[in-house]
Amino acid sequence: MTKQESFKKAFMPAYAIIQQLKGEHYLPERVVRTALEVYKKLMNSKGTRGRNRDELVKACIMIASDNLNYPLMIKEWKSRELMRQKRYVNRVTGLKQRRVEAHMYASRIGWELRLSEKEISEAIKLCNDAYGTGIACAALNKACRVSLRKLARITGLSRNYVWRLSKDL
Repeated sequence: MTKQESFKKAFMPAYAIIQQLKGEHYLPERVVRTALEVYKKLMNSKGTRGRNRDELVKACIMIASDNLNYPLMIKEWKSRELMRQKRYVNRVTGLKQRRVEAHMYASRIGWELRLSEKEISEAIKLCNDAYGTGIACAALNKACRVSLRKLARITGLSRNYVWRLSKDL
């Protein structure tokens, strides 16, 4: 078996996992392509040996979405082990970690809550170049009077945390 054939054989299960996650979570094609590139870098640096492939693939998707400024809101992916894998992938591949801007989260959460464009734009104005899901939730709570319970249910953040952030906003 040649080197290219063995690489392809090792890469195909990860490709299948990414395609499955793309279908389950409606990931855009650009995030999928970038995640595949990150996984290839990881394989070339031999960083996949002895690690859980599913967790590594999810970490690659998270890194790709962060680098493309795409808000990824999947509550099940907030585990400690996955965050550890994400740091590992960043360290091995040498990629810089970017944070997703809060206005991207505000528009995504507003869309999931079926808010009007006017309400979402008011919340985006309150975000002020901040980063993270919490600030976006606080802006939506303050601008649109969305209940803390709904925001907590969608994002996985606690109601108390969102309330403290909206108080400071």
